[in-house]
Amino acid sequence: APLFGAAFVIAAPPVGRGAPTATGQPSLDALERAWPAAGPKRSTRFFGVAGDSARHSLSPAVHSAAQREYGIDAVYAALETADLDALLDAVGEHRSFGGLSVTAPHKE
Repeated sequence: APLFGAAFVIAAPPVGRGAPTATGQPSLDALERAWPAAGPKRSTRFFGVAGDSARHSLSPAVHSAAQREYGIDAVYAALETADLDALLDAVGEHRSFGGLSVTAPHKE
């Protein structure tokens, strides 16, 4: 939320403590693992993997762990999309956007 000017983030309860309230909603513990060690701020850079099955990618876990280990102020998330152009339009010019990895079916 701080990256995009929102006041808060909505998350599901931690795993094992309740069900998500919306399809695809990340759990609180998943968000905490994705955030920089000091927590996200307006200066945090945003990266992700985009695809039509991105939520199953290991990239967010791998990149987030490396970013935390090396103190990199960044978030790396899975971005589910069937329309890569629409996603790029939505995030491409945002000040915190750092870049994307791309997975199926958008690889060319």
